[in-house]
Amino acid sequence: MGTRNHFLSDPGLEVITRYGAVRNDLAVPVANRYYFLIDREGKLAWKNVSGSLIPADRLLMDLGELVSRQ
Repeated sequence: MGTRNHFLSDPGLEVITRYGAVRNDLAVPVANRYYFLIDREGKLAWKNVSGSLIPADRLLMDLGELVSRQ
């Protein structure tokens, strides 16, 4: 089985609220740009909740460190 990326459309803000990713300080609530890596067992393996875009090289470095620890 290969690696898959899943993207979520959450117009009701249900999932992003559970992950604490909803931004309520604006006129219309929106999702912060948060990254979550869920392992095959459904557990949170890694996250970045800075709210900003992660440069690809930084993302690869962080995920590479995660993989090397396993």
